[in-house]
Amino acid sequence: MTLSASASVGDGDVFPACFPDLNGQVFLRGHVSLFPVPAVGGGLLTILPLDPEGNCSCTPEDNDVIVSTTGLSYPSTGVTDVCIVRLLIDKYVPADVNRDLIIDDVDVDEVENSDWFNLNPNAPSICPSTGCGTVDVNRDGNVNQLDSTAITQSATLGTNVTCGGVSATDFSCGSSRSAPLTPAVAISLDGISYFSDDGLIVQGRLLTHNFQINRGMHSRQSEIDHSLIDNILVEFSDLREENGALQEFVTASLKRVDARLDDNDSKVKTSSQSILVDVMISVFVVLVCGVMVFFIQKKRRN
Repeated sequence: MTLSASASVGDGDVFPACFPDLNGQVFLRGHVSLFPVPAVGGGLLTILPLDPEGNCSCTPEDNDVIVSTTGLSYPSTGVTDVCIVRLLIDKYVPADVNRDLIIDDVDVDEVENSDWFNLNPNAPSICPSTGCGTVDVNRDGNVNQLDSTAITQSATLGTNVTCGGVSATDFSCGSSRSAPLTPAVAISLDGISYFSDDGLIVQGRLLTHNFQINRGMHSRQSEIDHSLIDNILVEFSDLREENGALQEFVTASLKRVDARLDDNDSKVKTSSQSILVDVMISVFVVLVCGVMVFFIQKKRRN
């Protein structure tokens, strides 16, 4: 991931990165320091990247992702404050006022030329009751020079933010301070995970639908298999009946031959018995081959 203009990575820290998996879950990793830390609105930490295929696979689809993490602050020598940091993971960076996915001077002009822009940062807000919209970059309910500064502190003008970014929006350090006056050091992205896909219910229904389709296909395949087995059994029964008829015909023929043979001509009898054995073996082989051919043909049709 790319660092914002106000973010840095200290010695011994881990450069920020994101890891999407095949299920749409995204894991963040890294430690980022932020300076200066605005009194309100926080600041952009990192810019989410394009993957090798040109997709924003670490970016939430529609709904923002809001998580909490920790950071460190050192208000004085030997004193360490552990800060609770609120993170916003969004496909639109707040500094991208006109949502053209580039932070540039056009966004600054949008703020400073707004009808609600105040030259005096201490003047009361003149925004409508519905809010100031995207020109209120730091989300403090007013449009003034602090919003222009928030844009220039977010990124170098001309930076592409196609995939959105990760912003630190709020801090709670110690018992009273809402934001550290000193740098917020080692803001941890470790252990943060979220789903990039918002349609979990729809996806679940699709998975259930696909399961039912697969189950139906499996049932139909089982029916086909049972039908194939039934057909094989029917064919085998027919072949067995034909074999029985053939056996009766051969037996009757042999009896007629034996009646004509002389009682002393044992050689001819032996020959006729040998013929019977050969015929029976041939019939058995024909049966087996027929069953195998039938089974193979059925499988090929399916």
